[in-house]
Amino acid sequence: MWTIPGLTETGAQARILNAAFRCFARYGYARTGMTDIAKEAGLSRTALYKHYPGLEDVFRALSQRVNQGVRQAVIEAAATKGDLTTRLQAVVAARVSWAFEAINLSEHGHELIDAKNTLCGKAGADTEVQFRKLLAAIVTASGASPAPAMSAATVIVKCIPGLVVDQTSEQAAREQVAQFVRTFAAGIEAQNRTQGAARPARSRNRSRA
Repeated sequence: MWTIPGLTETGAQARILNAAFRCFARYGYARTGMTDIAKEAGLSRTALYKHYPGLEDVFRALSQRVNQGVRQAVIEAAATKGDLTTRLQAVVAARVSWAFEAINLSEHGHELIDAKNTLCGKAGADTEVQFRKLLAAIVTASGASPAPAMSAATVIVKCIPGLVVDQTSEQAAREQVAQFVRTFAAGIEAQNRTQGAARPARSRNRSRA
């Protein structure tokens, strides 16, 4: 039985959200109704409406749970040791893990991703800001200056949705994202080496002057 990771069914809201998760995976967002969720949760429609006024409210609450899990996963991934590629691979994979899982979960994965982006834009934007700052810190730690590091982080954040949206399997999505990160990290490291080599030359020129 599909349940949201970390959300045990110890209360009515948990039962509802886990039931909604299963219904959305089974039918997709557009074809799921409040009656489906109530039946799956073993509740009456009246009891369901006491917790959530409508389908969008259920979906937003479910998405908030997903965002909480993603944020925690990203924070844990940021502690990964290694070079720039290794660290970026870890945090980017953690950030898009929910999309990987949605694609793998059911044939309605892409529909659920689109619904989440449409209905939960503000919450998603807040998460993206935090993610961008974390990426910038990792790039800065590799030797980049703060401003270019933030620009690089912004590019990564902007590119990620496009890397996942057209993939038909979790494996294909993971490979696409991994290839992008490897290529992007190699470019950053090359730029860091170029800048590092330029600094001593500038220092010598100033000494001669």
